[in-house]
Amino acid sequence: MQHLTVVYTVHDMDAFESELDRVKELFDTTLEEDGRPWVITAMSSDHEMKRLDAIREVLGMKVSMSEKLESVQGLLDCEDLEKEIAGLGS
Repeated sequence: MQHLTVVYTVHDMDAFESELDRVKELFDTTLEEDGRPWVITAMSSDHEMKRLDAIREVLGMKVSMSEKLESVQGLLDCEDLEKEIAGLGS
């Protein structure tokens, strides 16, 4: 099993609607093989690649592990994570 992450940047939600419908049709959280060559098993309305970069930045900081964990635990979106990162540096 392999995974691929794709991030859409949507400038026109109306124009994107048909693609979003297609993605929703392919979404299936079960990882069982049922003959389909692939399914979409995770979706997010946030920019996950940006979130990963921000988490990597926190993990690379010279602060205690508990401070690192506090800054990434339970964050709802990238903007929150970026605010937390900015606060750690000061």
